[in-house]
Amino acid sequence: MSNIVFFKNNNNISNSYEYPSYNNIINSSNPIPIKNSNSLSNNYLSNNSFDNIYCFNLKIITNNTKEKQFSCYNTKKYANLIKTSHKIEFDDIKAFEVTLSYGDNSFYLKGNINNTLSSYIEKNDNLFIEFSQDSFGNTICSCYLLNKNINNLCISPPN
Repeated sequence: MSNIVFFKNNNNISNSYEYPSYNNIINSSNPIPIKNSNSLSNNYLSNNSFDNIYCFNLKIITNNTKEKQFSCYNTKKYANLIKTSHKIEFDDIKAFEVTLSYGDNSFYLKGNINNTLSSYIEKNDNLFIEFSQDSFGNTICSCYLLNKNINNLCISPPN
């Protein structure tokens, strides 16, 4: 059964528009294609438990006090959180906070960036984060879980 809507147009009542029925809407609807690299599909989750997923969350604060958030879900202990394609200028970053969740564990690191250098490194017992820039001044940011084993730390990203 369709619902008829009456509306007044130039002092004439018109019933020319009919709302489609619920069944017609459901049958003619298509899913919206969503491309989101930060989501986890059911297929991915069926092959991996949440205990094997590293959840990286980075918040940067820019010189004009705007906050930008970056997230990455990975099965490896490192993530490239900011890429040159994000077009974040290295000189524009003032401070950062990074959180890494893995199973029941959560690790946190916070710092202020020294923009007078071409790269900035910060670490604690659990996390290592590196901000660097390309020749155009765009930021590259990588974060690593150290597991308190700084002796095995390498500067280049692991494969």
